[in-house]
Amino acid sequence: AGGGDEGETAVSNLTTQLLADRENGERMMDLTIFVPAGPPLKIRVPEDAIVRDVFTEVRKQKRALLCQPIEKAYLFYTAERDGKADTSVPVNVEKYIRNLGKIFALVENPAFSDNEKTRDRKGTDMARTSRPLISIHLPNELKTLVPYQSDLKISQLLIKICYKRDLDASRHYFTLPNSHSAIDEKMTLEMLNAKEMYLRVRREQSDSVSEEVVGGVDEITFTVNRINKKEKELCVLVISTGGLALEKKRRTGLKRPRPPKNGWADVSKVSMDKSKTVIVEYSDGRTAHLETETENSAREIVNAYTRLSQG
Repeated sequence: AGGGDEGETAVSNLTTQLLADRENGERMMDLTIFVPAGPPLKIRVPEDAIVRDVFTEVRKQKRALLCQPIEKAYLFYTAERDGKADTSVPVNVEKYIRNLGKIFALVENPAFSDNEKTRDRKGTDMARTSRPLISIHLPNELKTLVPYQSDLKISQLLIKICYKRDLDASRHYFTLPNSHSAIDEKMTLEMLNAKEMYLRVRREQSDSVSEEVVGGVDEITFTVNRINKKEKELCVLVISTGGLALEKKRRTGLKRPRPPKNGWADVSKVSMDKSKTVIVEYSDGRTAHLETETENSAREIVNAYTRLSQG
């Protein structure tokens, strides 16, 4: 047992001696590096370090010298105590420091243009500080910013935004700017590739002109004004992959129309007439004039027809 204690003591003493050797500079080297701006840097590197390792230590201390690659932007020279560099021949970055001395100087490389320095420095700063954010416009006309997360699904983001504001996620949906068509909630932020979205409220049984998304991106419901014998009648228009269906307002309110029997075979054309009016032309010669509140609403109907009728 005594021999074991002596062995442990010997190892402990050796470790202490090695640490002391490092502190005394016997296994580490203390260097002085003169730089183009500011006081000289004091750095410590292992005895077997090369010039490239010195560049790494300089980069850690001198943030202003973050040009990439720093080895091209600056030349490495041996120097005198007063900082005067021996600029006859720059030191190769693969050279061992222990054979060169302990005082050095970094000198700007004239072959590395000012434009390249500026461009590289800006690129490095942006890479270090840029944090992508998604801008979310809220129904109350306020705006919030959320960090970009490539694998975050739209459905997860919707729950997150609504939870923080005590909103019912089932009554809200996201759209892109200048659109009322819901974004597919199965998509991720990376798939969507958008920097701005709008959080909108689903409106059901509304007495005003509005647009509602039902069943994701495969079905879109619009509440619009129908022009029939110069009298406006509130109606519901449903456009889906299965066809177009239209139903005017009943005494009991807005009724959801039945899906078309023949799908898109019943409709021959959907187009805009003037700025706020949509014309639905049926295969049997009938037409329906739908008046919307805005030109954007009319355009959304035509776009939905174009996309879903061909899908």
